[in-house]
Amino acid sequence: MAEAGLLPAQAEALSKQWNAFVAEQGTLQQTAAAAAEAAELQKRHTENVRQETALKTEWGANHDANIAAAKQAMGQFVVPAAGDKWEQVVAAVEGVIGYAATIKMFNGIGKSLATGQIRGVGAGEGGNAADAGKTAGERAAAAMERERLAREAGAAR
Repeated sequence: MAEAGLLPAQAEALSKQWNAFVAEQGTLQQTAAAAAEAAELQKRHTENVRQETALKTEWGANHDANIAAAKQAMGQFVVPAAGDKWEQVVAAVEGVIGYAATIKMFNGIGKSLATGQIRGVGAGEGGNAADAGKTAGERAAAAMERERLAREAGAAR
């Protein structure tokens, strides 16, 4: 710092103040990021509670049975990564498609398992010939998409 005309003691004092400033800025950024994350989690929670309430209204007396079927399917088919629990995987899915869509998807799977009537399993088994050669997951996703499109087409009429 001699080139700036500072004495060693002045340079050291300036360096300490600069380091303290940088540390404070890092702490402020971490605090802001934590606050933003907490706000996002609260927003997601509020939306999930709203969707859960709407499902209770939509399903009425069948709500508990539908939730039980969904949880059975979740427990059977959700394969968590090492160290995770299936609930964490389901929460991640909820974060992408929402609580109601997640529960309805797993409820449909659970009910299909309970009745032995799995739609879209494959050609010749209630499925679609276009699904031949696809994995079970791909066939199920395609069947759900066809069903969604059919519902939308019916609602548009």
